[in-house]
Formats: sequence, structure tokens, C-alpha cells
Amino acid sequence: MHKEIEENIGNLLQELSSNKKIGHDGFNIRNIIGVSKKKSYEQIKIAYSCGIRSFGENYVQELEGKYKLNEIDGLNLEWHFIGPIQSNKIRSISKYASWVHSICRKKEVDILDSECLLQGKLMNILIQVNISNEDTKSGLLPEELMDFAEYIVEEKKNLLLKGIMVMPALSEDSSETIRVMNKSKELHQVMAKEYSFANTLSMGTTSDYMHAIDCGSSMIRIGELIFGKRQL
Repeated sequence: MHKEIEENIGNLLQELSSNKKIGHDGFNIRNIIGVSKKKSYEQIKIAYSCGIRSFGENYVQELEGKYKLNEIDGLNLEWHFIGPIQSNKIRSISKYASWVHSICRKKEVDILDSECLLQGKLMNILIQVNISNEDTKSGLLPEELMDFAEYIVEEKKNLLLKGIMVMPALSEDSSETIRVMNKSKELHQVMAKEYSFANTLSMGTTSDYMHAIDCGSSMIRIGELIFGKRQL
């Protein structure tokens, strides 16, 4: 297991270093989110030993368990909550995550801001945009983004708006994938022009991260290419 994860991360970093659109300083390794849902804390520690520092969890119970294990070890991990948000789980999310990627409703913004206030904590957040308008995915429509961003920036002082997160529809046609990713980039640029601190575009997974980076992504979410295929 250790060797597989080590080789996977080495291959990933080599692939990133070969991308001519990435600057001389390389892709910020903290912006490679190791998607660690259903992975053990031991696997996370192996990835950490290979340089990965940010890990994405979809389930609050898993996030809490791994957070508490890491409290004992004291590793410099950064936890990202990347799954759907349930209102009754927001208190736990506020305790254990440093970033939340899936913000798209005022109700969850209000609760998260209140919980962070109680803890004296600032939370990094990304607004999820349903860029392909898929019925099966959460997120704002693109035309709703700016009003929602204004609400967060003006009203929610414990939430730090960092940018947007998108999950373009899977397509076998790479030109369609690139078209949607460029649309995401243009939308993000509109928001970043208004709010320069919201400079993160979280876009790209194991199947399409190189296209995403070519289209301007600054944060990628990688599971299988780090940890291997999920066991059925």
C-alpha cells in the first residue's frame, strides 16, 4: 500500500511538472486535495509523507474521526469538506474543517457563520456552481453567483470567500469538457474581478485534472490517482 501511494503521487507530480501552463514555481501542492473518503487514516499519513497536505472528506463522521486521530499525531494537515451539506451536520463541519467547498444555500451559510462565530474561527469557503445545470448535482446556477457572493462578503464576517468549485458533467468528448471548463474560468474571472481575494477555482478530478489546469484551475481534487481504485 505504501509503495503504491508513493508511486502514484510521484507520477502525479511528474505529470503536473510537465504541464507548460503551470508557472516556474510549479502547482501549489497544498492545492492538490487528496480525496480521502473511505480511505484509512494510515493511507492519509502515507500521502502526507509524500508531500500531500490537504485532504477532502465527503462525510462528517469520517472527517471527525480522522481529525481526532490527527490531533494525536499533530501532522500539519488541512481538512476540506467537499460533500453535500446537511444543516444538522454544520456544527461538526465548522469544528473539523478548514475549508468548505460545497456552499450553495443561504441557510447553510447562515448556520455556518453562526457556528464559526461561537468558535472564534474563520472558515475558508468556495461557492459550488452547477456549471452544467445537472439535475443530479447541487450548486447555484451561474447567473445566481454574484448576488450570493455579495451576501457572503457583506453579511458573513466569519466566512472567507475564496472562490468557486465546479464539477463539469462527465463527457467522452474532450472538446465539450474544455468548453465547460472555459465557461467556468470566465465565470470565476467575473467574480474575482469584483472580489480579488476570491482567487481560487476548484475544478478538476482524477479523470480531467490536466484539462482543468489548462483551463485555469488552481485547485484539483484527486482520489484514485493518489490512493488507487476504491474497493467494491
